[in-house]
Amino acid sequence: QLKPNNLEVVVHGMQVVVSGAGGRTGQLVVKKLLEQNDNFSVIATVRSKGSAGKLTSAGLPESNLVEFDLAAAAAAAGSASNAAAAGLTAALQGADALVIATSGVPQIKYLSLIPVILAKITGKEGVRPEFSWKQGQQPEQVRRPAWRLSVTMFKL
Repeated sequence: QLKPNNLEVVVHGMQVVVSGAGGRTGQLVVKKLLEQNDNFSVIATVRSKGSAGKLTSAGLPESNLVEFDLAAAAAAAGSASNAAAAGLTAALQGADALVIATSGVPQIKYLSLIPVILAKITGKEGVRPEFSWKQGQQPEQVRRPAWRLSVTMFKL
């Protein structure tokens, strides 16, 4: 039984694909679904083997992992290199639901930590570090095309 927003939903044997399963949100989604293993079968897509290791240690079988870079596939969609989308197609085969937890990977700007540390020392609040993203990996460049590709492939 899953109770989102105080509504009771009973699902039995539903296969759920979680894209971006190696990230913080994706890992939480996978963990919650695994806790309901009588109701859900989880397929997780991850960008790298390092992310896959986190999920297998949480109890996800290796056979339920697909190493696949959704952002790269979204960028390649429409080009001659649609082979990248094959990983997503395989992951979505037989799926009943898709959870999209894909995003860009932020990189902290280390010099932005100096004002944060000074603020901590002086008691000033509201000072936050700054982040950047690799070229082509900003959240709006990753999420929207990745979501569009995921939903399109899920409908097939």
